[in-house]
Amino acid sequence: MTRQESTVLLREARQGSPEALGELYERYGGRLLACIRFKMGRDLRARIESRDILQATFLKSFQRLDQFEGGDGA
Repeated sequence: MTRQESTVLLREARQGSPEALGELYERYGGRLLACIRFKMGRDLRARIESRDILQATFLKSFQRLDQFEGGDGA
């Protein structure tokens, strides 16, 4: 997905499109989950489900979607 495509999806999600929001979460969820798992480390992953943290992160991002300005993640 190009930066321009992500920007369009973000704009549509901020305007209330559940499809655009779902597409953003689907596209970036795997990378975010990998980052969460890496940061948690093996010991913490044994005690806490990393997908629970991903879900909480998605919920917080949804609640603050209007504040997100975007970025390329680089």
